[in-house]
Parts: sequence; C-alpha cells; structure tokens
Amino acid sequence: MKRAQYPGHVVAGLLYDARFADACAGRDMGAVFRMLNHRGVSTRRLAESAGISQGRLYDYMNGKSRVEKLSVFEEIADGLRIPGRLLGIASRPWEPQPPPSGIEAQTAPAGDDVSVVTTFREADKAAGGGRLYQAVPHHSTRRSPGGSSIPKAMSKPSGEAAAGPDIAARGPTPGSAR
Repeated sequence: MKRAQYPGHVVAGLLYDARFADACAGRDMGAVFRMLNHRGVSTRRLAESAGISQGRLYDYMNGKSRVEKLSVFEEIADGLRIPGRLLGIASRPWEPQPPPSGIEAQTAPAGDDVSVVTTFREADKAAGGGRLYQAVPHHSTRRSPGGSSIPKAMSKPSGEAAAGPDIAARGPTPGSAR
C-alpha cells in the first residue's frame, strides 16, 4: 500500500523540475495537480490543501475548466506551498523574505571564533534579533576532550555557558562549576 504524501513535500521535490515549472508558468493547474497526483498525493488531499472541491479539482485535471481568479491561484499556492514567482503572482507570506534594504549580506570573517560570533551578533541585531543566533553554535564548534561538541566562543571567561536555548540545554561546559 502506498503511503499518503503531503502536497507541500511533493511540491518541494518538483521545484526544479522543468515540466512543473512550465506548468506553473503557463498557469496550467490541471497539469500541476496531475503531476502531484501521479507522485502519490491523493485527489482528496490535493483538493483539501488547495481549498477547492474534489469535483472542481477533477475539472481542472481533466481540462474541463481552468483556474482564472487570482484569489484561487493564491489559495492553491499557499495550500501546496508553490512559490508565487513560479505562478507569476506576488511572493507568498510563508516564503522567505529578502533582508530589509540597507542590510547587506555578510560573510563570516576568517579567524578566531570571537570575531565570528561578533559578526553574527551584529548581523542578528541588524535583522531584528533572534534569527541568526541559532546558526552561531553550528558555525563555531569544537570537540571537547570527552567528544561532545561545545561552542568555544559561546562561553564566558569563567566557563559559564552564555545565554541561549541551545547552549543552556547542553549543561555546564568542561571545567565550569554550576
């Protein structure tokens, strides 16, 4: 028995498929629905995700009617997680947004972890806070003698772990007294 597929997961796998891109560019939602159905997404799940009736879905899939209203394209894009650019509509609220103007992308500096952490923190403050902090421990980690991964620049001079959900959950750093 074939396991039911979630439309958003299947769409993610099709984003770079030329046929899918062509169907989206031509706004041929019948072809999009047929591709998703062919890859294991049930028509019931497609209709539910797209916010349309199953009967309407069959009409689109069989070429009896075409999606014409912008609001329907938007609802389908949101339900199936199809980026707006593929359908020629505005980017959807769930799509990653470009950084606000005036904030340039920064690359992590070469060198010690303190300068790397400083760069991440400055970028985080410029972006509104909280978004980049989780990337810092992944970028600047080292192996402790016991084999666990510990961010070396994230601890205070006394060895006390810096504030943060990821660091605090790991417990004390080697040599610290809590």
